[in-house]
Amino acid sequence: PRPFMRNTVAAHKGEWGPALADYIKDSAFDATVALGKLGTHVADEIVETIQNWPADNRQLTVFIKGFNSGLRDRGTMAKHVDFEVS
Repeated sequence: PRPFMRNTVAAHKGEWGPALADYIKDSAFDATVALGKLGTHVADEIVETIQNWPADNRQLTVFIKGFNSGLRDRGTMAKHVDFEVS
């Protein structure tokens, strides 16, 4: 398992509360809109973590992929980061 989610939370968790407060004010106190903005913010940070993941593949994986870039092959994982406000 890769800790990209854990790393994102550790790096940014202190920013999310103040960001949510700003989003709530900016959205005229509409919680659904504010949480949607926060979801987009967090999802963007997760994608950034995936894109900046170090080159840590095993030799066989490098041979198969043709390059050494951790968490990135076809970009599928980064393209599918999503959230839901319910």
